[in-house]
Amino acid sequence: MANISNLWKTGDFSDVIFVVEKKEIHAHKLILASISPIFKESFYGKLPAPSKIVIDDPNFNFSTMMTFLGYFYTNKVEINEDNVFELLNLSNLYQIQKIVEECRDYLASKFTSSSIVETANSIAFLMDSQLLNKVVEFIIHQSSVFHSQSDFNKLSSDVVKAILEQEYGWMSCPKGLPQCKSFFDYTYEEQLGVLCFEVHDGLSEALIIKRVHGWGINKCLELEKEQTVENVCEILKEMIPLLRFPTVEKKTFSLEIYSLGLVDDKKAVQIMRTMVEKSDDGSSPNYSRFSARKRGFKHNYC
Repeated sequence: MANISNLWKTGDFSDVIFVVEKKEIHAHKLILASISPIFKESFYGKLPAPSKIVIDDPNFNFSTMMTFLGYFYTNKVEINEDNVFELLNLSNLYQIQKIVEECRDYLASKFTSSSIVETANSIAFLMDSQLLNKVVEFIIHQSSVFHSQSDFNKLSSDVVKAILEQEYGWMSCPKGLPQCKSFFDYTYEEQLGVLCFEVHDGLSEALIIKRVHGWGINKCLELEKEQTVENVCEILKEMIPLLRFPTVEKKTFSLEIYSLGLVDDKKAVQIMRTMVEKSDDGSSPNYSRFSARKRGFKHNYC
């Protein structure tokens, strides 16, 4: 590794040049291709191999590119708050999983209630599902975002949807393991006896629905649209199906949720019927198209 790192320092025998911010970085195709499958295809695939790669994307700067390429020679990467998002983007782009994991761990270690909204929106933009799951977990369990409508309003639509898309609870297997996935196929009642899960008190579905509705109202203001039921429902059309109306208490649904206008009369009747026919053990036929499973499971299998 010492000899390889010397090649990085000297640039001797370089056969490819990266140009970033009009500055040159000399590298070696074989070394890059030995670690990155993307570089391997680029340099040794069917198409002619480039000898110069000009990166004019404003999201990547010279310093971060030096840090990224230096990893191929030293097996080390220095991550900080200034380069973490660029490094994560680059390592995802060139499929360098070790840097991806280090960037994820770095960001997760820096989550704070005061900055989590901005961080979450940046992570959602990167479309990194595993990291997005981590930030969603923090928002729900360790931040005050749900306690403030104004803070919740600042979340991007992608983050809000990620929060709502947890089908069997707030968390899914972070590694996507098949043996974990099988546990998610249990019914609500069966999950209570599965060691893969532990029950904990989550946010009430009524509060979640109110926050999402408030987010839609605020979005109308941002878009300079009239705050009508129709406009709010149009803005929330991808989120409303993810809300779990049947898990709300009957009285709360009648007095506080129905009046928001997120469901029409026909759907409201279906939801109420599901609530009324719920048996003592919590099971019931679901006459609505909304999930009747309560949130509140935490995955701890792996």
